[in-house]
Amino acid sequence: MPPPKQNPKQKQNSRQAPRAPVPQKPKRRVFTSSELEVIRKDLLVDAKAKELAGILKIPIEQYADKVLEYLRNPNAPVWKSYPDAALRKMGFKVPSMKEVEKRLKAAAKSAMQVLKVMKTAFVKHEDKSERLGANIPAAAPVDQATIDPELLAEVSKKRSK
Repeated sequence: MPPPKQNPKQKQNSRQAPRAPVPQKPKRRVFTSSELEVIRKDLLVDAKAKELAGILKIPIEQYADKVLEYLRNPNAPVWKSYPDAALRKMGFKVPSMKEVEKRLKAAAKSAMQVLKVMKTAFVKHEDKSERLGANIPAAAPVDQATIDPELLAEVSKKRSK
């Protein structure tokens, strides 16, 4: 029995390369309540966390709670938008366009300051290569007894030319 005839559209589709599989997002780690308590304690004493809380103009406790909230709910939205009528129903005063613009500019300015702090937050203190204005460390001294005298003479000749 001969194979069934295909219409031209089916032939074109069969010639296309197979689609690559869609990469799956890595699963987020789920923290236990005891791990979250340790993280909170660490945040409360961390100098960078205090600096970030200061930039955001919130108490360090509130900053730590917000970090833990994001760790518990990694897919939670950072910004929420509500219609004016819904805000009024909830008892909020609806901000004017100028007030919204002012708040967004302030938030963007704070975000830039936070990014500057975060850029340096994970640099090890002994690693001077990431710091601005850091001097490049000098090469370690070489023991003259381990240098081949013939090689040293050859290098000296080449340098003197």
